[in-house]
Formats: sequence, C-alpha cells, structure tokens
Amino acid sequence: MHYKDVIQDKALLKQVQGFVGQESMHAKGHEDYFKVLRKQGYKIDKFLKWYKRYALFIERMATPKLRIALTAAAEHYTATIAALMVSNPELIEDVEPTMKKLIVWHSAEEIEHRSVAFDVMKTAGVNYPLRILAFLMTSFDMLLWSTMGSLLFLRQDKISLFRSFQYKRQFNRQSSGANKKFRRGLLAYFRRDFHPSDVDYLTEAHAQLKAVGIKNKE
Repeated sequence: MHYKDVIQDKALLKQVQGFVGQESMHAKGHEDYFKVLRKQGYKIDKFLKWYKRYALFIERMATPKLRIALTAAAEHYTATIAALMVSNPELIEDVEPTMKKLIVWHSAEEIEHRSVAFDVMKTAGVNYPLRILAFLMTSFDMLLWSTMGSLLFLRQDKISLFRSFQYKRQFNRQSSGANKKFRRGLLAYFRRDFHPSDVDYLTEAHAQLKAVGIKNKE
C-alpha cells in the first residue's frame, strides 16, 4: 500500500486492492482460529505478543524497499507451501474436515495473489541483492517462529521431541518427496529471472476447492 500512488499499471493497482482485501479475510481467519485454540485450552497469547513485538520492530527499522522485499519473500514462502498442499492432496488426506477446508482455502488464496507483492517490489526498484537479503531474513524468521510455535504446542500436548521426530520420519515416508519439492520451489527465488508466475498451480487449487466443497469465485 505504501507504493499504491506510484503504481502506473492499472491492472497491478487492481491486484493490489484485491490483495489487501484477501489479506484482511486471511487475518480474520487466523483470529477465528486463535479463538478456537483458546477454547481448546491452548496458551498462545504470550507467544502472539512476542511475535507482534518482533514484527513491529522489523517494520519500524526497515525501509519501504526492504518492507516490500520482505513481503514478497514471505509471499514466496506461503505460495510454495500452498502449491505443495494443492499438488499433493495426500498430505492433508486425514486432516479434520473443517481444518482441511481452511488449509485448502488458504492455499488457493496464496496461489491466486502470489505475484502481487513481487510485481510491486519490481515497480519500487528493489535490486537483486536486497531481494535476496530479504529472502534470507524471511527464512530466518520462518525457521525461528515455526520452531518456537511447534515447541509451544508439543509441550502443551505433552509430546516429547523423540516422539515428534518419529512423526517426522513417518511424514517423510508418506510425503512422496514433498520435502525435496518444497526446497526446490523455495530455492527458485535465487534465480535472477525468477517470477512467481513461472509455475501455475491455480488449476490444482481450484480443483481442491471443489473437492472440499468450497465454491470458487474467480
């Protein structure tokens, strides 16, 4: 939104507006899920408070160009995860139905707007070194907060690290090379000529929406 006044491409500006709308729904989905977790007895508020403080610090210290580069990098992560979910539906085959709908809807949303932040970043004149720096920063954030969040839930569910590694080995056996596919998708970001639209998973995403009973409004 910081760059909306300098975007000359009307199609991109419309995409930005749609992106903001989708992210608002996205945020509401997360908040609704937090309410469910609290009702189930999970203690998550301290963790969320830490994360919000961290995110606010990054936002305040980063320049506008770094912020849009961080957004584009985060969108690449979420789009890569989403592509994995819709192209390997066996990964969520046994997931509780309501949660499966949330995952599929969220994945389709991420795939639909996967290029918007990247195109705004290009419009803003972000160079390759800054793009890669932002990706490395985002990678650190993803590893840090996903690890902390996983440990939080493992502790509250009274699941040992040994047991969690057993689950991971089981997942690796059942995932048909999903980890390798995920890494390959992430590392594509290092190509100088990379663009999020290089790989299109919209057909798979819309098929999965239909499979879980969600009507797609294109």
